[in-house]
Amino acid sequence: MAQKIIGLRVVLASPTDVRRERDSFAKIIEQVNNDTARPAGFHLDLWRWETDSRPGFNPMGSQGLIDKVLEIAQCDLFVGIFWNRIGSATKFGKTGTEHEFEMAYEAWKRATSPEIMFYFNEKPSNLTSDADLVQRGRVLAFKKAFPEEGLYWRYNGHAEFVKLASQHLRKFVLERVGRQNSGRATTRGDTRPKRGAGRSGAGETFTLKVGRNGVVRLPRGLLQMMGWTCPLG
Repeated sequence: MAQKIIGLRVVLASPTDVRRERDSFAKIIEQVNNDTARPAGFHLDLWRWETDSRPGFNPMGSQGLIDKVLEIAQCDLFVGIFWNRIGSATKFGKTGTEHEFEMAYEAWKRATSPEIMFYFNEKPSNLTSDADLVQRGRVLAFKKAFPEEGLYWRYNGHAEFVKLASQHLRKFVLERVGRQNSGRATTRGDTRPKRGAGRSGAGETFTLKVGRNGVVRLPRGLLQMMGWTCPLG
């Protein structure tokens, strides 16, 4: 009988000046699915406006169309990225990324879901035009006004983002595994047949303590691939 995989919807939001991070994020998702999520019974499903929306019309313009597709309030994880650009204005009075973050934040305040991971690129850049300086100023204002309940993360350039996002996504998955095993899962995703037979060593498990009273049993090979030392026995 095929093992059921629990789907976790991940929505990515950012302006165009972090396109390298956007493109790399899809590859990060694929890698985390292969070495962490699927062996633990989960699957990260990435949603982005450029791959999941379509041409059309909406009274609120293009962002209204994107909102219907992304369904941010129903996703499991929202990931936002800023560098120097805040983005272009929408009919909602905010830029697309600002608007999508606010949707995620308002949903989180109502139901503590979706989880939100926000990143700021701190790599120096040479901004000379007035328009670029205005955009950068708005990013700094957004960061200064970031909700006090949240913790954002700084990174310095594309390579560091790849490293950090990979680590953070694996932590996100393992936390969901802990909730699932302790009966406190709040996953909004679907279930699907497991793709692939898994990696060698998947049958040998290691018990990992989560919180004060919870435990998670994970494949020993999975933890070793993540660089964790598993005691024998």
